[in-house]
Amino acid sequence: MLFRTICLILLFLSGLSLRVSAQGDMRFFGTALKGKQPLAGATVTVVMDGSNQLYKLTTGKNGKFKFTVNLGHEYRISFAAPGCVNMFMMLNLKVPKEKLWIYPDYVADIPFFDGTESNLNSDLFSREPFIKVVFDGKGGFQDDPSWRFIDRVFKDVNE
Repeated sequence: MLFRTICLILLFLSGLSLRVSAQGDMRFFGTALKGKQPLAGATVTVVMDGSNQLYKLTTGKNGKFKFTVNLGHEYRISFAAPGCVNMFMMLNLKVPKEKLWIYPDYVADIPFFDGTESNLNSDLFSREPFIKVVFDGKGGFQDDPSWRFIDRVFKDVNE
């Protein structure tokens, strides 16, 4: 009887430790586009918390790429392709401890801009993220609605 009780306690404690240590992640699905067409051969680099490079991917002929990152960190995703402006986005995946168990997906079309476009504020892309993704306070993530990068992409606002 004592042996059975000890086994049940150990089983309970091992299950408890699994629940406490569980951490969610985000699956990121993307498509690189140039002029609304898939862009093959683009490089996607994912850096966690400013210094730890996790991935360096190359888009396939369909322009697609995917990766998975853990919640609780900030990520810089850089995009580069020959003849295009280099750019980056930020993912802030820091969430309250009680939300670390979620497993959201994020899907994005990444528009690449021609580096020779004269009306493009190309230096803006190296200084600021073109998208900031933040926790929505519930159970998911969204593009930061206060971030208005797109309004400053072209020198002529009528573009």
